[in-house]
This record gives sequence, structure tokens and C-alpha cells, in this order.
Amino acid sequence: MAKKTQSKNALAFIFATVVLDTIGIGIIFPIMPDLLSDLGYNNIAEAAMWAGFLSACYAFMQFIFSPIIGTISDAFGRRKIILVALLAMCVDYMILGFSGALWVLFLGKLVAGITGSTIPTATAYLADISSENERAKNFGLIGAAFGIGFIFGPLIGGLLGEISPRAPFFMSAFLAGMNFLFGFFVLPESLPANRRRGISLMDLNPFRSLIKVFANESFRIIFLCIFLVQIGNWVYPSVWSFWAKANFSWTTSMIGVSLAAYGVGIAFVQGVVIRHKKVESFGPRKVIIFCLLIGALALSGFGSISAGWLVFFLIPLAALSEMFDPTIKAYLSNQVEANKQGELQGILFSIRGVTTFLSPLVMTFIFRVFSNNDNNYPYIPGMPFIFAAALLLIALVPLIKKIKA
Repeated sequence: MAKKTQSKNALAFIFATVVLDTIGIGIIFPIMPDLLSDLGYNNIAEAAMWAGFLSACYAFMQFIFSPIIGTISDAFGRRKIILVALLAMCVDYMILGFSGALWVLFLGKLVAGITGSTIPTATAYLADISSENERAKNFGLIGAAFGIGFIFGPLIGGLLGEISPRAPFFMSAFLAGMNFLFGFFVLPESLPANRRRGISLMDLNPFRSLIKVFANESFRIIFLCIFLVQIGNWVYPSVWSFWAKANFSWTTSMIGVSLAAYGVGIAFVQGVVIRHKKVESFGPRKVIIFCLLIGALALSGFGSISAGWLVFFLIPLAALSEMFDPTIKAYLSNQVEANKQGELQGILFSIRGVTTFLSPLVMTFIFRVFSNNDNNYPYIPGMPFIFAAALLLIALVPLIKKIKA
């Protein structure tokens, strides 16, 4: 009974950790245009470019530290890694709250990228305490946590942003601090000493994970397809706020509401739909095909519409495509040994780090080109979404061939 209670507490903590980490990310999305305007960047096309650079800094640090932290957790355990990161996250949000210059935002994003690199450790924690049959469902909890974070994060950010563009940072600091205290008292270690592995300096090389992407003949094509899909899907945090302002003239609070609606969809899909036995019976191949097709359809829609109310009709379609991530993770997780789960999640998060580094740069560049009236290109603020839809379709055929069941 005590072990069962510990497992429930651990699941609750990992769930809360991802929720609060996502709130901390999502709380910033609605305020970015106003925050950059407050710092003197009033042209929306130029402000979007600076937002892209800020996101790229965050992602670059995740790329560097995700495989390192994931591998270290394989050797020393998960608990202490997660708790240290939460404490550092709390301090970082306080620094961001007091920022009065663009360089402070860049510094804060660099630190946030390091602390956010513990999500693969949290995912490995779930793999430690889950059977093979439970992993897809429990990885779905990670997705549901992201969804809930994207419900409350943008709502809080949108509402507090109406008071001050800095207020959301202080709320994020408070939430991270509370979660640290929660974990300190309830989180047990998930990786016993006899299941840990030794590490070398080579294991801490972040580029080694990318080498493994190409060296692994079995997973190489799948990893490259994941790369394309994630480049496409990161169009949402990259340009959503700026696209909504340019295309619909939405306020900060309205942007927050729209992102929260998307979060509701993610939470429902990854917390309820993917856990349904009917979905499980389809197998990963059919689920992945469906996700990519419906995702491309939704992205094409966002890229084409000019009426804001249509956004809320497309959001459910976009949310259904969010089954892709936990499905592909579960498929890969079931192919590797128990003592390499942290390494696998580190590789996956390293790919995610590269895509979240490249996607904001690519998507904000496309947005800048097609939303700037001072050049000769047509005015199509939704062009980044159309480009993202094409990437999902490109990834579809190789995945169909590679995943047989």
C-alpha cells in the first residue's frame, strides 16, 4: 500500500512539474509583443524576429544540456536533478521579472533553457515506474500536463499582462518554488542503484546524441521525421501571438484565451482520447498517420483564414494531432533497454532542442517577410503555418514505411 501511495505521489509530482514548467513557458506567450514594445521594439515584424532569437537562445541551451542531464540522471538518479532544476527555475523567473533591458531577457532565457532540460529526466522517471503497456498512457500524462499548462499559462499571462508585462514572471517564480517544496517532501527516487550505469566524458557531449541519431540504423529515419514534425509544430509558440495581432488585431487577453483553448484541446486529447482502448487498438502506425494528416489540415487552415472566430473551429483539429508525440515516444521507448531510457529521452529532447532552436528563427523569418508591408512580398501573415503543414506531409511517407505496426 505504501509503495502504491509513493507511486501515486510520484506521478502527481511529475505531472505537476510539467504543468508548472509549461505554465512558466505559456505565461510568457501572450505578453511577448507588449513586453518587447515596452522595451522599445514597436514594429511587430521586427519584434517577432527578436522573440525568435529569444526562443532560439532558450532552445540552444536545451539542446546542449538535455542529453547531459538525461545521461547524468541514468548514473546518479532522477530525484536530485529535478529538484535542483526547480529551485534554479524559481530564481530565474525572479530575474526575468526585474528585467529592464533586452540583454537581461536573453540571460534569463539562457538559464531557463538549462532548467527546462530536466523534462527528459521527468519522462525517464515515468519510464522507470511504468510497465511497457503503461508507458504510452503515462507519456500521455506528460502531454496532458503540457495541455493543462497551456490552459492556465496563457490565461494567467494574458490577464496579468493587462496589469504589467512583468507580473507573469513573478507568478511563475512562485509556482516553481511551491513545486520544489512539494517534490522535496513527496518524491522518491525511481532509479535504484543496481539499475544505474556508468558514464564517461563522451557521454556528456551534447553533439554525441546527434551523432547517435545518424548512427542508429533502426531509428535514424524516425528521428529525422520527428525533427521535421517538431520544426512544423513549433510554429505555434513561435509566431502565434504576433500572427494574432497582425491578422486579427487581438489583445493580450484574447491571445491568452485562444492559447488556453488550444491547451484544453491538448489536455483532453492526451489525457483522455489517447488513453482510450479504441485508440490503443489502432496501433502506433495508424495513430501517427492520422495525427500528421489532421495536423497538416489544421495548419493549412490557420495559414489561410482571415477571421478570428475561425481559429476556434480549427483548434480541435490541431489538438488531435498532439497524439503524435506520446505515441512515437512510447514506440521508441519499448525498443530500448531499461538502463538506456534516460539516454533515449535525452536524444529525443536533443532533437527537440535543435528544432526549438531552428523553428523560431525560420518561422519568425517567414512571418517577417510576409507581414512586412515595406517589401515586395504578398501580405500573408499565416505563411509560417502553411510551411509547417508541408513539413508534416513530407514526414508522413517515411514514417508509414518505417513503422509497420
